[in-house]
Amino acid sequence: YVTPGFPDCVVFHKDTGFFTLELKVLKRNKNGTTTVLISPLQNAWHVKHSMAGAPVFIMVYDPDARTVNVFHGTETPKLRQKYTQGPRSLWHGPVARAPAALIQVIQSSQTPKLQQNHQKLAAQSRGSGQPSSIL
Repeated sequence: YVTPGFPDCVVFHKDTGFFTLELKVLKRNKNGTTTVLISPLQNAWHVKHSMAGAPVFIMVYDPDARTVNVFHGTETPKLRQKYTQGPRSLWHGPVARAPAALIQVIQSSQTPKLQQNHQKLAAQSRGSGQPSSIL
C-alpha cells in the first residue's frame, strides 16, 4: 500500500541525505502545448513538503528531445498547467547525465540536510528533557 500522492522514489545519498523524486513524462500536443500529468494528491504532497523545507523534486523526461528537466517541488502547480514554455528547471540535460546532476542540484539547493535536522532536534531534546522525533 502506498499513500496517495507519495513520490515515486525515496533516495538516500551519503552526501545529501534523503530526498524524494517524482518521475514524469512530458506530453506534447500537435499544436506544441505541453503537459505534465500530476494528480491533485501529488500536487498537494509536493507543495506541502517543499514549503516545509523538505528536499522534494520532480524529474520530467521529454521523449522528443531525449532530455530531462529537474524541478523543485514548489513548481508542481505550474507543471500541472498546459503551457508552451513551462517553469524554469533547476537542471536540464541529457538522460545519461541526470543522476550526477541531480546530486549536484540537491547539494546546492536551499533544503536542509537530514543530519543537520537530526543534530538540531537532538540538541532540543537534551535541553527539554523530552524525547524528540525527526518527523
